[in-house]
Amino acid sequence: PQVAWHAVEIKSYVYKWEVHFIHARKTVKFAGGSRIRIGPYQLEFDSNSQLTVQAASNDRLTLRNVDVLHPNKKYPLIRALSLAVQAGEFMGIIGPSGAGKSTLLKAIRAIIPIQSGQISLSDQDTRIHPDSLKEIGFVPQDDVVIPELTVAENLRFAARLRLPADWPAAAIEQKVTTLIQAMNLDEQRHNYCGNISGGQRKRVNLALEMMLEPTFLLADEVCSGLSSLDTDNILQHLRRIADSGKGIMLTIHSPDIEAFDLMDTLLVLDTGGFIAY
Repeated sequence: PQVAWHAVEIKSYVYKWEVHFIHARKTVKFAGGSRIRIGPYQLEFDSNSQLTVQAASNDRLTLRNVDVLHPNKKYPLIRALSLAVQAGEFMGIIGPSGAGKSTLLKAIRAIIPIQSGQISLSDQDTRIHPDSLKEIGFVPQDDVVIPELTVAENLRFAARLRLPADWPAAAIEQKVTTLIQAMNLDEQRHNYCGNISGGQRKRVNLALEMMLEPTFLLADEVCSGLSSLDTDNILQHLRRIADSGKGIMLTIHSPDIEAFDLMDTLLVLDTGGFIAY
């Protein structure tokens, strides 16, 4: 879904391949041993002119000496922060209020600007290559669902709004069904989002952001205000998303030991935007 439904045409010749990008109207020629990446997939043409397609690996989100200033008061919110998150890794982020947890996620997604430093995805600077931001999903603390629509209607609306325009209606409906099943929302499919529980709405929010199958998912306080059971449910879903090969960065206020057990890495921020641990 990060590219069009019908994005490329591939033609094979005796000793080479041609990849024609339909919407960009350009053609790239490849000989044996060449590789090309299209969305989250990597096409490889071996020395025998055979084509293999596999999920791209070794995706890495990297921050180098990132500074973020308050937009009005101009004091630092994040200071000289450097870290790296690998695709498939689940990183939890904790720290006191004002430590810059939400600011960090918003800066990565370019919702707020950075003052200095570099944020790169798979070695591409996101400021120089803004298209790479499509591979970074962001789930805000506040719900973004429309309460007057059902769970399925919210997802269907988001699909028509966000997916490439040439996606067939049948494919959109299948996408909606797949996301509902993945988030265990089958019983709530036809319920209005204003009438379901807070934990279920959070799962709808997750499903909305997974619509584009991002390589990295940033979740800002999605467990805030939920019961311990709903929090555990959300964390289990995030763990499964990470196990599917997505990188997860989650800010969380009061994790218990079971939450830590689900995470691969823990980042502790201190007041002023410093890494404490």
